[in-house]
Amino acid sequence: SMKPHEQISCAALISVLSNIHKKWVLEALVKTNLPQQTQANMSKTCIVDEVSEVNNFLGWAIANLLQKWRHKNDQGKNTKKKSSTEIVTCLESMRLLHSDAISNTEYNELCYSNDIKLRNQGGLALVSPPFFKWAKILLSVIRTSFTATTIKKHGSKSMVIAYADVTSTMEKNRCEFNIAMNACLQLQELRVSDEAVNTVKCKVMSKVFHARSNVVFKR
Repeated sequence: SMKPHEQISCAALISVLSNIHKKWVLEALVKTNLPQQTQANMSKTCIVDEVSEVNNFLGWAIANLLQKWRHKNDQGKNTKKKSSTEIVTCLESMRLLHSDAISNTEYNELCYSNDIKLRNQGGLALVSPPFFKWAKILLSVIRTSFTATTIKKHGSKSMVIAYADVTSTMEKNRCEFNIAMNACLQLQELRVSDEAVNTVKCKVMSKVFHARSNVVFKR
């Protein structure tokens, strides 16, 4: 049997190793919270988890923009208070919380991929069901418009050209976004200006495009 002082030493060692392990786990979780860090995105192959990418990129964009516009309101830096409040309302309508996703059987099975579930401790923003179809179209258009071939062909102008292509194509799908937004707002008995809806759409598209383009640069 172990002597008392040996038992104390072992207990101390186990405690230290446990703390180190916890630190590694926390650091890993922080890193995987970035949109470009998922296993599917970092893969060198062309296989894409479309469902995972929707919550990964669009969910991140929603959360990032919410933080920015809420900060503007809190700090009183925005002279157009009504406009910025409407933008926050739109962004919140696009967001789904983990607890709501888990309780929605259809969403849980079809839209909430396992890798996102593993990383989500309740703080990640998910994409509300009405916006999922539009989001999948957006990411599909981005993947098609911005590739290694695009970079090779257009060089420093590749992102500008690709984004112009994305916005042009998505303009044909603007009704999909507007219908989804109206459905979410009506459910909450809320109304916002068309300008606020369009602003949110454009800002979300820009965020998602630039985040998703990083995947191509990293390959």
